[in-house]
Amino acid sequence: MTHAREWLLISSLALSPAALPADFKIDTVAGRLVMNVDVNWTLVEDLPEDLEGTTVFRVGDGSSMQWLIAPANARGIGLGSGGDVRDLTLALKEEVEGQGGVVAGGLQAIQTDHVRGFFIKAVDPSPGADEWKFTYTGWVAVDSHPVMFNIVWDPGGETSADRALATVRSMRLQR
Repeated sequence: MTHAREWLLISSLALSPAALPADFKIDTVAGRLVMNVDVNWTLVEDLPEDLEGTTVFRVGDGSSMQWLIAPANARGIGLGSGGDVRDLTLALKEEVEGQGGVVAGGLQAIQTDHVRGFFIKAVDPSPGADEWKFTYTGWVAVDSHPVMFNIVWDPGGETSADRALATVRSMRLQR
């Protein structure tokens, strides 16, 4: 009987709502941006002034993976077409390459029910002490509202980075 109770306790903990991802909402000029946030991600509250209007998450102490999203209402950018997010992502690509990053595979498209856009995967061949080895960065339109994202990680953080990219793909707006 003891084993049955232990199994029941373990099963209930594994299925506990606290262990499941939760919706996180960011107010934008277009409505609330909603995304599914993993329970092992921590919201970074104390950001530098130049990141005002940006939301940053990290895993643990942030040494394996961090990611940020910046809705364009904080940046003053508007989009009129899919070409706009492509052009903005191309500008990010040029910036990464200008800083010595190597882009793997060129622009990659994101196309879901609510999200369309582009991103790149880049590798920094020789990152400094406070820099990251890998990056996913790009622009998407969430129901026509522009959002920039930047996901950075070091070896061992790719699973979390891929989950963050999946979160970008699943974002939606509540109006």
